[in-house]
Amino acid sequence: MEIRIAAVDDNEQDLEQLRKDLYTVFEDSDEHTVNVKTFTDAGALLSDFYPNAFQLAILDIRMHKINGIELAAKLREKDMNLIIVFLSTSKEYAFDAFPLHSFDYLIKPYTIDKLKKLVYDVVKVLTGHDRELTLKIARGTCTLPLNRISSIESAGHSVLVCTSGGNVLRCLMKFSEFTDALKDDRRFLLCNRGIYVNMDHVFSFRSDTITMQTGKEYQIKIHGRTEIINALTQYLFDRLENQV
Repeated sequence: MEIRIAAVDDNEQDLEQLRKDLYTVFEDSDEHTVNVKTFTDAGALLSDFYPNAFQLAILDIRMHKINGIELAAKLREKDMNLIIVFLSTSKEYAFDAFPLHSFDYLIKPYTIDKLKKLVYDVVKVLTGHDRELTLKIARGTCTLPLNRISSIESAGHSVLVCTSGGNVLRCLMKFSEFTDALKDDRRFLLCNRGIYVNMDHVFSFRSDTITMQTGKEYQIKIHGRTEIINALTQYLFDRLENQV
């Protein structure tokens, strides 16, 4: 499968590095190839854009004239299926980005490993290998693939969803809505009252604590702790054996 990517950044040096990195990510893939087209401003992409022209757009947020947020809104009007990823040197625009149904928010300078994981998660969605969850937030709704969700925490009358990139979304939803949505997904483990962790994003665990790749730590509830540790251990073993 060819993955068609539009990359937009008015810093030509950063743009060229991103282009090279994207080709590096795919150089060992036997199943997929990549076609990256670069643009140094939003207007250049808009004049060359039509529905299904690209499957993924990687947009720098801080650009002259039209910034990445404004560009994403214009692209979304033209193609609702386009996967959008934002690039930025800080997280200050994250909550403006998510209502545009962005896939992720990548902080500069990124590592090649983070870019690779993000792109491979995009490929899973494009090939129909993962479900998406619609989240109700203060500014509307946003949609996240389940593999981009690191953990879910009940927080009073709302729910905090932590993404794999470390962003936290406050959702105006009941925790029971997540329980219903995740009941058949083996990746999500209820490790304590009101806390789900995505076992694909677990960094390490001890007898009473789970540490996520985002750095967040969660206590494992006392009642049923042995069963929870066993479930996590079995899942990670099965993943190593390529059974999940």
